[in-house]
Amino acid sequence: SLAMFQLQGRAWQQWNDALTEQVLPLQRTDGDLSGSWDPDAVWGAHGGRIYSTALATLSLEVYYRYQPIAEGGRQ
Repeated sequence: SLAMFQLQGRAWQQWNDALTEQVLPLQRTDGDLSGSWDPDAVWGAHGGRIYSTALATLSLEVYYRYQPIAEGGRQ
């Protein structure tokens, strides 16, 4: 996500749209697990809820923590 964010432009927009479309709906919104992500059957089963939540959070945090290196995208 960070590499695509730094690239900016169409590539970033496509990546971000796909990421948010796939990841955000899977975030738990109920009870004690609210805010976390359930482990998926492929990789999440190895790391569990904390692993799955950490990866989702890291993937989604780029626009809150970083600025593009080159304003306006790749030049």
